[in-house]
Amino acid sequence: MDPAYTPSKKLVKLCKDLDDNSPVVKMLANGKRLTYDAVKVLASLSNEPYSSLVKDWFEKIHKPQLKFRSSFKILKFDEELGLVLGYGIICKENGEDYFDLQNDHIPEESMLKAAFDFMENSASADEMHDFEKMGTIIFAWPLTTEIAKVFDIDTPRTGLLIAMKPSADVLEKFKSGEYTGFSIGGERIVDEPVEE
Repeated sequence: MDPAYTPSKKLVKLCKDLDDNSPVVKMLANGKRLTYDAVKVLASLSNEPYSSLVKDWFEKIHKPQLKFRSSFKILKFDEELGLVLGYGIICKENGEDYFDLQNDHIPEESMLKAAFDFMENSASADEMHDFEKMGTIIFAWPLTTEIAKVFDIDTPRTGLLIAMKPSADVLEKFKSGEYTGFSIGGERIVDEPVEE
């Protein structure tokens, strides 16, 4: 499935303020996530009031990118609160960079920025990467080496700790053992070699 992108708060506000009931403006006003191709098409509509913001959005995402997906086992299940807890991202293990099964590594600084953007603009969870909201990330804590040190936390692992409150049917899948962990997906800019 193609990745989807969330419009900026500025774009959402502009579209909410427009006196326009067109489906496109409604989607943007509701913060609807759009595929890369949809953003590309919107960016080509130069006579629309939102076009400059969409063009900026398109330029931001129009970079060579690699898709990645990582999975992590849940660490705790709280039935009373309906929460599933675990790592959403692992950055380091025993002081060494952590690489997933696809050989992808998310540095602590990148995790911190991604977590900030995610919690500020979305904090939603979907089921099996279908982009349909089925829950909310209630808690998220970015545990970098520096943050762990400042809080006097001794841990062999750093990354993003999360607590997700899924919908009732997805919660049942965690309870039954059908779902055993979290899976995150995203994109990163392709590494470009730099000549010294």
